[in-house]
Amino acid sequence: GIFEERQQEEARKRREDLAQFVLRTNAGVTSLRGKLYQTGHFVVCPTFHPAACIYHADWQPLLEADLRMVGAWLAEHPAGSEA
Repeated sequence: GIFEERQQEEARKRREDLAQFVLRTNAGVTSLRGKLYQTGHFVVCPTFHPAACIYHADWQPLLEADLRMVGAWLAEHPAGSEA
């Protein structure tokens, strides 16, 4: 209902604000996802929250692709190695 839609929108806005803050950009998660970003000592991968895929089934394959990308990056950069 309306309550759930409002909760979803508020959660989406918080996630988008976090991505924008970490990456120092005004771009939204939809345009940022699909790439890894170096920010300071961290590599970040903006993507959709898994629960969002319940309401947006077309995002599921995008989330899975982002997680595969992160997995590949982790395999290439073991703990203790330089990013």
